[in-house]
Parts: sequence; C-alpha cells; structure tokens
Amino acid sequence: MTIIDLIIEEDRNSVSGRIEIENALIVEDADNLPQLEEILKRVLLDEYQMPSDEIEFNKFYDLTAFYYHIDRAHHLPAICKLSGIGIELGHDYVSKEKFPPESDARKLKMAIIEIMKLDVADSDGVQ
Repeated sequence: MTIIDLIIEEDRNSVSGRIEIENALIVEDADNLPQLEEILKRVLLDEYQMPSDEIEFNKFYDLTAFYYHIDRAHHLPAICKLSGIGIELGHDYVSKEKFPPESDARKLKMAIIEIMKLDVADSDGVQ
C-alpha cells in the first residue's frame, strides 16, 4: 500500500486537492472528495502506473480561505481555545508549516465560524 499526503481545499461548491509525487505537484478539482480521490487515482495510474487499489490518501486540510476572514493576532488565540488546539500548532497551521487532519480542520472551521458570528454581533451592537 502506498500512502500519499493529500492537501484538500474546500469551498461551497467544489473541492481541490494536491499531492506531490516524484518531485511533481499534481493539482485537481472536483465536485466532492470521493470524486477528487477518484480523479487523482486515475492520474496516478495513467502517469505513474500505480494501481488505485494500492493507494491510500493521508488527508490534510488547507484552511487558508478561512484565515483570510480573521485578524490572526486578535482571533487566533480565541480560535485555538475554542477548538482545543494548542496555539503553537494553530500558528503552524496558519503559516502552512503544517496542515491539519480532518478532525482538527473541522474543529478550527467551527471555531472560526463562531468567532466570526461573535464579531458580526459585536459590530452590529448586538449583545
């Protein structure tokens, strides 16, 4: 079994993913994660003769799009506290030194959404 790191970026309507293999960067887009995995496995078979049943993806998430909506210095400590993720690891994720696995990505997304809701309520004068 060959395990390949897959960095995933999601938006409302699609998912993008990138993998590195033999010093090549492969980037693909799809409507959903299973479709993305299928496309990447097809590329790996066609270009690298790697049978799809011998490939497993180690999934990590690039949350850059979410980070654009926050003031890192102000919000990151609160996001890390809400998500239960250490501040140093949070900084690593923001700087792209590391990418969060699905479980951490889900926690971070929920914390960012919650912080954004609180900021909107505060800016509207809602208590």
